[in-house]
Order: sequence, then structure tokens, then C-alpha cells
Amino acid sequence: MKYFRKVRFIMPYEDEILKELEEGMTYPESVIYNLIFNNKDVFVISQSCDQFQSQSSREFTVLKKCVAYMHKCNDLGEYCIPLSNKSTVYYVN
Repeated sequence: MKYFRKVRFIMPYEDEILKELEEGMTYPESVIYNLIFNNKDVFVISQSCDQFQSQSSREFTVLKKCVAYMHKCNDLGEYCIPLSNKSTVYYVN
């Protein structure tokens, strides 16, 4: 008898993944998860959610969108010059 492992997450088609979110709009958690997973220059800040999941019924409203350069330090405490492209930061609740 063969056993098959169930797949917990089915990846959406590329044209189903949003490229950006709009301020004031409410989105399912799965949409935000896919946006983060597929865009390395997207960051999401949330006071109510410690982890976004691909299959969840929760919804979040985009309160603020900011496109800016991200400044940070590495693990050695050295300043890292921002990349030439800007990152998008969403504040959701």
C-alpha cells in the first residue's frame, strides 16, 4: 500500500498574486502571505499578527503604504548602504 503526503499549501498561479496592496483596502491573510513570499522588496508591519499563514481566514486592512530606502546594520554592527531600489513597507491591522 502506498501512502501519499498531503500538501498543505497550493501555490497560486503567478497572475493570481498581487503585485501591491492599496491603502484602506482589506485583504485575506493568504494574499498578504503570497505578496511577502514572492516579493523580496516588500515588508509588512503588523501589531496584531506575529506570523502570516498561507491558509487562514483572517483579514487585514492596509493602513499605510510607504515606498522608501531601507537602512540597516548587519550582524557585525556595520552600516549597510541601501540597495539602489526602494522597498515597499505596508502597515496593516
